[in-house]
Amino acid sequence: MKNSSKLNIISILLSILFTFFFVVYFVYSTTIGEDISTTNLTITNNLSVGNNATTTGKLNNVIIVDGIHFEKTSAGIQNAINALPEEGGKVFLPEGTYQVSSTILIPSNVTLEGAHPSSTILYLVDNSHCNVIQNQDTTNGNTNITLRNFKIDGNDAGNDCDSGNGCYAAIYFSKVSHSTIENLWIYDFEDDGIRFDYGDGDNIISNSRFESNGSRGAVSIREHSNRNIVSNNVFVNNSGRGVYFYYCESNTIIGNSFQDNSGEPVDIVGGGFNVVTGNAFYSDTYGIRLWESFYNIISNNTLYDVGPSGSGGSIWLYVYGDGNTSHNLITSNQIYHSNGYAGINIDNSNCQNNYLSNNYISGIWNAGEIRDLGTNTIYANQLLNNNLLFTFPTSTSKFIIGATSSSEKFLLQIEPNVDITLGQGSSSTSTTFITLRDSNSALWYLYPDTSGNLVVTTTKP
Repeated sequence: MKNSSKLNIISILLSILFTFFFVVYFVYSTTIGEDISTTNLTITNNLSVGNNATTTGKLNNVIIVDGIHFEKTSAGIQNAINALPEEGGKVFLPEGTYQVSSTILIPSNVTLEGAHPSSTILYLVDNSHCNVIQNQDTTNGNTNITLRNFKIDGNDAGNDCDSGNGCYAAIYFSKVSHSTIENLWIYDFEDDGIRFDYGDGDNIISNSRFESNGSRGAVSIREHSNRNIVSNNVFVNNSGRGVYFYYCESNTIIGNSFQDNSGEPVDIVGGGFNVVTGNAFYSDTYGIRLWESFYNIISNNTLYDVGPSGSGGSIWLYVYGDGNTSHNLITSNQIYHSNGYAGINIDNSNCQNNYLSNNYISGIWNAGEIRDLGTNTIYANQLLNNNLLFTFPTSTSKFIIGATSSSEKFLLQIEPNVDITLGQGSSSTSTTFITLRDSNSALWYLYPDTSGNLVVTTTKP
């Protein structure tokens, strides 16, 4: 009996030891791709388990284009996107170069993400002549698309749009809203880098680099795509425009750097209510241009050697034909040029009721710090090569501090070629006068008359 009990105990111990060694062997001989946290983990479809195994299904609606189950091509990326569930998800592109020969279509609620712009590269192969990325539904639009952390190389030499094959963009969005493009490198596209058309807008383009792109615009926002933000990007060595707004409204360009671009770094054509603020411009061939646009704000920008020496301007208000460029606020900009045409150029009389305030303009200007051929331009505190300027838009305009009605109080009124009047619009009988001497050595006398007006005359009272 005792021997039987001993045998049972030994049998149980052997079973335990066998189970233990089996578990240890299984754990150390089996891997599941990378280390994966099991917290809230959802695994569906075709999970391969074994040495050096790859997850070919979806982990929390994330698909990896691994080069095996999904090829590192535009077709492979598209297949990965199509494999996402209806509610969307993320497609991740590890380091490597992805050959693009057809447009990648992105539906709503999808993120396309690379490892880094220097290591994940989408390369447009020769003779592809297509947009690299486009939203899926250009008729009805898409929303909540995110693109981040990769480079798109347009291979301009192999995709010449001047050869009758049409023009193309790195990213083309039509009727897209509430989407984000961030930390991309858009390089070597002959035409548009990023182009938005139509739609509700409310998109963000940020922290990206635009280099060696073509004529239309490294960022081109057109046709009533409104309320977009272009922020903290770098635009360098583009052969055309940096940011181009065409008949759209309420967009913001803020905190960007523009350098050595051959076209206008910012070109706003039509539309209005846009804001260009806090940007740095250096050695761009042309300046900021407002072309038949209204109620824009150009503020707190730094422009150094921006604009040509023979025309245009570092900031250029322009009209062609019968349109008008009106009611724009140009304020608190610092503008310098070693051989420029004009710091601010208000090009003709159809530029109306624009307001210039607190700009500091220095350097050498062939047409002057401010060239003003506009109508009813309003001035305040321009500092031109360390001289404080109050100037007159026309020979009959007045510079007034205070009220504009003679029945109200005013502090200072100056009429060019007429007189200078100081007063307070109240009854005063003082005969005390003030003398001022002008640049022609003429002596002026200022005194209040019996009606309480302050008289300025060359005749001593």
